[in-house]
Amino acid sequence: MNKRSKKEKSLGILINFHELNNLLISWDIILKQLDKNFKKVYLINSQNLELFPIKEKKVINKKLVKKLNLKNLYFEDIKNRHHFENFVKDKELYLINSNSKNLNLIRVYFLIKKFKIKQFQITNVGNEQYSNVLSNKFIFKKILFIFKKKINPFIVTLLSLVGIISKIEIRFTSIKTWIDGINRNPIKKFLHNKGFFYAKKLILVNSMAYDRMVFDKEKTSEKYIVHIDASLNYYHKTDVRGVLDKKSYENHYKYLNIFLKNISKLYNKKIIVCIHPSYNLNEHKKMLASFKVVKFKTRDYIKKAFLVTFFDSTVILDALIQQKRVVGIISEYTSQNDVLRQTAWSKNIGCTIERLNKNYKFNKKKYIYLKKNNKKKYQIYLKNYLQRETEPGINKIIKYLKKNYIK
Repeated sequence: MNKRSKKEKSLGILINFHELNNLLISWDIILKQLDKNFKKVYLINSQNLELFPIKEKKVINKKLVKKLNLKNLYFEDIKNRHHFENFVKDKELYLINSNSKNLNLIRVYFLIKKFKIKQFQITNVGNEQYSNVLSNKFIFKKILFIFKKKINPFIVTLLSLVGIISKIEIRFTSIKTWIDGINRNPIKKFLHNKGFFYAKKLILVNSMAYDRMVFDKEKTSEKYIVHIDASLNYYHKTDVRGVLDKKSYENHYKYLNIFLKNISKLYNKKIIVCIHPSYNLNEHKKMLASFKVVKFKTRDYIKKAFLVTFFDSTVILDALIQQKRVVGIISEYTSQNDVLRQTAWSKNIGCTIERLNKNYKFNKKKYIYLKKNNKKKYQIYLKNYLQRETEPGINKIIKYLKKNYIK
């Protein structure tokens, strides 16, 4: 019996703990099912192994952990390379790598290679990928963005092709159009078949939104109107176009307030504003002072929604899979990318569109007989991004891992 076979087979999830609270929310169903099916699941912090680590230490939200009620989940806050080596030396570790390709993780990649750790990716959010328009007005930001999103991941893939770092064994995805695109393109198909992709194998599974609907038995209702707000100056927006000017920022919220107050009055339903876990709660409370603003409870309120209004956000997929009424808001006071992405989102899922601009007036007639999303577009989106079979995506993933790796 070789040394590797004597080691304890263990499952780990690699995550920068700065993003841990987000993972506890977005991966709630995945974590619960992994917890039920494996003796130990380690959440492993990559933060201190990065070349340029975020120095701020993120506090784990204990309420989120308690709500998940996971009995086999362990937090491994890796302090340095030696800590990682001591942690893995007595384990046959199988790693779900939740990080995107990034040279900042090169030390982690070397350690994965050194200890022959097999790694996997789960990318079954279920959202369509949209590109950004890069303006020469912010030339330095443009260069940085291209390096971060294009050159950086390309170098990681190149390093895996020449064997300097390890490839991903399996990438589990819910995006059927991506796999179809590879199969239709002779060059991409050839490259994939010959092993020139970062992931050795691609497996299609259902989305997290579908899984959540299957496992969550709580009844839905139509008590509220839920608005999913955007942070206009969040880093992933300012990375591309800089900070939004004060006048545009104020006008955006001026007309958003008008819309929300009118739609609340029309349907005689309370507005609940939900924001991303990383957003500044006080900022949103200030700009939307007439409404209740919450975070960490978005999915709970979507289940209770009569109508969901939103800006560019993947959480809208939960509303879509539950067949809620949806309104996509396009604000002309935001950037070109924001407008293009939200327009694409709204058209692709077939929802009603509301445009905010200087000529904005609430059109009551438009909402008196508000219908649910366009059925044809809904079915197309469902098939391409969310669900094609009855088996939950995470169940398919667990079965595959158990059969082929962690028996």
